[in-house]
Amino acid sequence: MSQSTTVEVVCALCGSHEREILGTFQFSGQMLGLAKCRVCGLVYVSPRLTDEAMDEYWRSYMERDYRLHWEQLQAEQLPTIMHDLDLLESYGAPGRLLDVGCGGGFFMKHAAERGWQPVGVDVSRLACDLVRQKFSLPVFCGELEDASFTEGSFDAVTCFNTFPYFANPLSKAKEMNRVLEHSGLLLVRVPNKIPYVELWLTLSSILRRNWDRESRSLDSVPIFLSNHLVHFSTSTIRALLVKARFQTVEVFNTPAVFYSSNSTVRWVMRGLNLISSVILSITGRRWCIAPSVTVLAHKAG
Repeated sequence: MSQSTTVEVVCALCGSHEREILGTFQFSGQMLGLAKCRVCGLVYVSPRLTDEAMDEYWRSYMERDYRLHWEQLQAEQLPTIMHDLDLLESYGAPGRLLDVGCGGGFFMKHAAERGWQPVGVDVSRLACDLVRQKFSLPVFCGELEDASFTEGSFDAVTCFNTFPYFANPLSKAKEMNRVLEHSGLLLVRVPNKIPYVELWLTLSSILRRNWDRESRSLDSVPIFLSNHLVHFSTSTIRALLVKARFQTVEVFNTPAVFYSSNSTVRWVMRGLNLISSVILSITGRRWCIAPSVTVLAHKAG
């Protein structure tokens, strides 16, 4: 790739140019930067790949992932899918559902089996083709805004681990709000790894006695997700949804699911999930230490 495949951007939440550089990393042959907004705290990539370069990356990534690991992906996601459907249905009966970034359509399939009327949106043509072929469910291939759904046409919108890939997440959230009916539900999940990345970098700086943040490489940080454009925290995903005119934003601990037959491993993970849930509760649902955060919000009246 040439240098023209990267672009400098401002904060996607508040539009500020003021930022702190957390580190740099290599991605698709380019040196990119991880920045933290000094105004609202959002962590985002700048410079980052252009939209065209990211589209090229995703085309090859999705084809490899879905062609090779279809059955495995479906089995691994099942416990979380059941958890998410239980959470949605605790707020109301099944109705019209839009799954943004539906991927292989696994959530849509199980939602349909429980009485929902799901429609999917995804930018991957292969993923959309597989949803139609394997599950015979409706899906729009492209960006959410291009689907031109009518206002208030869904009772619930879901978006699992897709917000970090949006170049303009606020625009997406506003469109999700528009297509929801009055007081409709939005269920979102985002990774919650940046606090641990920052801790890793701080400890590395202490050990190496190197406090020059701009020279710190993220390439050796195992929990850093290099293909994300935006990295949310509990506070910034809340702020984004409020700005998009959602209300009653509730944060939930996302249970970690591990596929191990070892009973010791299972008990350890249950303990960690319990600790995370307790911390979330005593901090007024404002501090989540789980690997990802699940957020539920209602459309503002």
